[in-house]
Amino acid sequence: MSDKIKNLLAELKQSHGIVTSKFSRHAETRQKAENSPAEKKDDLPSGRKFTILCIGASTGGPSAVQTVLQGLGENFPLPVLYAQHLDVGADEKMAKWFSDTCPNIPVTLAKDGEVAQPGHAYLAPAEKHLVIDRIKNGLPVMHLSDEPPERFLRPAVNKLFRSAAKFYKTECLAILMTGMGADGAEGCKEIVGAGGYTICEDKSTCKVFGMPAAAIAMDAASKVLPRGEVAPTILKLVK
Repeated sequence: MSDKIKNLLAELKQSHGIVTSKFSRHAETRQKAENSPAEKKDDLPSGRKFTILCIGASTGGPSAVQTVLQGLGENFPLPVLYAQHLDVGADEKMAKWFSDTCPNIPVTLAKDGEVAQPGHAYLAPAEKHLVIDRIKNGLPVMHLSDEPPERFLRPAVNKLFRSAAKFYKTECLAILMTGMGADGAEGCKEIVGAGGYTICEDKSTCKVFGMPAAAIAMDAASKVLPRGEVAPTILKLVK
């Protein structure tokens, strides 16, 4: 056998090992998440004050978030910041669709420098990171960032969640819903590390159990719930 063929076989063997290793790690992450109980903790935290709600989602996200927003009822007491992976040109149509189907809570595209108001949901525009720039009178001042995509994503859920963890710490409540990949998992970890609270959508209702699975596997989910139980739990947390 020639040296060239030997080298080729060695490279193929090495490549196979790398692919197998990556697949195994991914499978282990999924398995760990899928084996997690639907609720990590029996009781909700008492005596906690939450002043902001952040939501992150990707594939299947609009219908999932629609269910949550509709379930928040009238006069929801917190501002809602929402990062959704979407295509250029789809953001305005999506904001209008939310407004039409969730009449209980106004949904608009976030604007740079705008102060987010309670009972209002703000959707990150396409190709803009939505982050919190500062706090004014207890309310978040939003910033639309042109920073490079994070893991090919802009807006990135991680960007929003990290900024919320930085400014709101124990008062931050975040929801990570259906979606492919792992965006939002690291952000959930930072929120929990700062003393905040995270809810991840359970596999049973996810269209794609990727992003929530990654957060659960990182022990970054304070609670894991099927879609229909998310809004009622949020209301209990903020009452």
